[in-house]
Amino acid sequence: MTLTVAKPAQPARSTEQSSVLGWLPWIFLAVAAGVMVVSWADALSRTGHRASVLFWLAMALLIFPAAFRLCSARVRPGERLATVVLVGLGLYAVKVLRDPFAFTYGDEFPHLYNLQTILSSGRLFGTNSILPITPRYPGLETLAALIARAGGLSPFAAGVITVGAGRLLMMLGLYLLYARLGGSERAAGLGALLYAATPNFLFWSVQFAYESLALPLATVALFVTIRWAQERDVGLRRPWELCFGLVAVAVVVTHHVSSYVLVAFLLALCVIHWRLHGRAGAPWLLAAGAGVATILWLALAGGGTVGYLSPVLTSALKQVIQTLARETPARGLFANQGGSVVTPPAEIVIALSGIMLLGLGVLVGVRLVWQQRWRNPLMVLLVFCAFIYLGTLPLRFVPAAWETVSRAGDFLFIGVGLTVALGVVWMLERGKRRSLRVRLLIATAVTIVFASGVIAGWPANERLAQPRLIAVTGGTLDPPAVVAAQWSGRTLGPNQRVFAQDADARFFLTSGLQTSLTGNFAPDVDDLLDARKLTPAMRALLRSSRTTLVVSDRREISGDNLFGFYFDSGPPALAPAATASKFDVPGANRLYDGGDLIIYGVRGLW
Repeated sequence: MTLTVAKPAQPARSTEQSSVLGWLPWIFLAVAAGVMVVSWADALSRTGHRASVLFWLAMALLIFPAAFRLCSARVRPGERLATVVLVGLGLYAVKVLRDPFAFTYGDEFPHLYNLQTILSSGRLFGTNSILPITPRYPGLETLAALIARAGGLSPFAAGVITVGAGRLLMMLGLYLLYARLGGSERAAGLGALLYAATPNFLFWSVQFAYESLALPLATVALFVTIRWAQERDVGLRRPWELCFGLVAVAVVVTHHVSSYVLVAFLLALCVIHWRLHGRAGAPWLLAAGAGVATILWLALAGGGTVGYLSPVLTSALKQVIQTLARETPARGLFANQGGSVVTPPAEIVIALSGIMLLGLGVLVGVRLVWQQRWRNPLMVLLVFCAFIYLGTLPLRFVPAAWETVSRAGDFLFIGVGLTVALGVVWMLERGKRRSLRVRLLIATAVTIVFASGVIAGWPANERLAQPRLIAVTGGTLDPPAVVAAQWSGRTLGPNQRVFAQDADARFFLTSGLQTSLTGNFAPDVDDLLDARKLTPAMRALLRSSRTTLVVSDRREISGDNLFGFYFDSGPPALAPAATASKFDVPGANRLYDGGDLIIYGVRGLW
């Protein structure tokens, strides 16, 4: 299998040689300025001020100068790669500066707890009451534990470094993959930068969760596949086979979905190669190795994965059918979890413009690939992924499917990045007589596409920092649920079985080291906490779940998986008092009273 391709027409190299660094110092300055501005915006946001203009100024500083420079033909490969890495790390700093004191995303808490367990016990495969499947895929936490032990760091600091390493690996992997496959360093730089337009790139893909490491590893596995295929000598292929095996195993033990996507991708690559060039030379060996590793891990360690994923996929498919049949209302775009639209009209216009520009870029890139008659299997597959990505956009209207589609976009956008970048390079070549004007227009378009991804990926009122810590004389105050959780672990001891609202449960898991139970499925914790009367069936539920503590939190923010980890902004919205007072019965004891948040000992209700 030969993955070398006919390179697109390259401009003649200028006799004027750029310096070794080129514009890199200026790009570094622009990225640093963007990080500084977003830090300023976060500081204002924590005190209740609106700072969206500063946020978008920071995004423009991070993206536009880099896009303009990468459009140039007179840039050394090292400068292109460094620019891509600088921008990727600068965008990662946006998420870190939003919450520089602690992890605050819902999925980060279970993984933080897994890391705490590994550090305290020295063992893998513990238990996790919030996301029971996560300890079965300990790759992320194992690496973070090694960093914490080696550097004497806190779990939070080790987690930040681990995810930062994943972001660095992602940008390197994308650039090298695109450069090898597209035959153009120019397209490689632009493609890697365009990948930042993935809706999840700015915030979701850099949370302390297993996909944040597994996806970069899977990208590296694709690059290794190319290098393996380009070595015709069997002996020279051995090192690449070993490298692929190590990376594939790392993906398998880190994240279930990423390993399935990698195997599916390799199998699709083999099938396309078979159709284009015959069976010989296809990466059957690599696909088989990754598949065997995935199946073995599923059988030996990740047996609960099927039961964890199947309800999500089944619900998504069911609601797609119901939405098409008009039996279920469509989900509103640009809306928060509650369904209310919180995106400003100007941002909606930018988001829609970015989607149209992205679609145009895909079409131009596909046209170029078709004209060049590239019969490279991986190129064909990535172009197909770009089409699939565009085809999945309407599924964002389906309430139960939009999150699945959003996460799938992280993988499919690898094809979008290269396809659009090839089209951009083609347009730059056609407009080389008006080079400066064309570069300005394309850099502006790339910035709009990036902004579109940010708008689609994260609600407007959640992009900047929220009040996580409040400064007081001589120290700081944590949110009420953190204080209560710490008290429970310190006074009552760890491993209590706790019923709590979604956000509170995560605090009790990580800050109190308790076995937290939440949600409305096996057991139905939410309905019990929201009810105004304590029924015999609820007592039976407490008994069957062996619940020792119930956290009754009247603040409605305690059930919000996005805002529930901060202080309330303004007067808190409260649930009826009866939701808490129903536990004021014989057999239940008020162990902690924080006003709106009360901890009841309920073992006497069994």
